[in-house]
Amino acid sequence: MNTAVVLVLEGEAPDLAGARAELDPESARKLPLHLTLLYPFVPRVELDDAALAALHRFFEGRLPPEFALTRVDLLAGTWVYAVPEPADSLELLLEALWARYPQLPPYAGEIADPVPHATLARVDPAEADATLRRIDARVAPLLPVACAPRAASLLEELTDGTWRELASLPFAGPAAA
Repeated sequence: MNTAVVLVLEGEAPDLAGARAELDPESARKLPLHLTLLYPFVPRVELDDAALAALHRFFEGRLPPEFALTRVDLLAGTWVYAVPEPADSLELLLEALWARYPQLPPYAGEIADPVPHATLARVDPAEADATLRRIDARVAPLLPVACAPRAASLLEELTDGTWRELASLPFAGPAAA
């Protein structure tokens, strides 16, 4: 089964997570509101204590990223997502993680230039613009949402397609006030 390294945002943005559950209940049932850092990660059957310890060390050496989910946008004509801004700290974190695990390209190399995003709903490309407007009308009153997660999460996919946290990966310390 697959694993992924993410920032779970449900605690940071509970109202937005609730809106996501209304907008895309199937996805919300399987996976919490999150921002993907690296997917796919090491296959679950290959994830040993050494790999987990290395991942812990990676995050222990970094401060938590600070950002706000500020608006909605459309990604690749298929996903409506909440845009994190400023994205600088996230982009640096993503680049460092990808550099640490070059054998694991983000999204298996299928997305040439991944951007930080918190998916709200998968949409039919033929109806993407109308769906984006509808989701924006529902979500805009909830934004912006300040986020400073204190840990990343290693998630594992279960046989029924749901995901659960396998490990919490704390950052070095709290974000600056």
